[in-house]
Amino acid sequence: MAIVECPTCDISTVIGLPSDTTVESISAKGVIKTFEDGRKTRKVNCSQGHDVYVTFSPR
Repeated sequence: MAIVECPTCDISTVIGLPSDTTVESISAKGVIKTFEDGRKTRKVNCSQGHDVYVTFSPR
């Protein structure tokens, strides 16, 4: 798990990620995607309902 800040309202948001990953970026806009190099972008919502796009990669 990781805790990220919502880019819209700065509320801490807990997200489930594999333990062997590194968060690379957090954005209010994005596209759910899996990259060829193993990085992934996933969408979660903060407690206020804002979209939070998190890009992470294996360590």
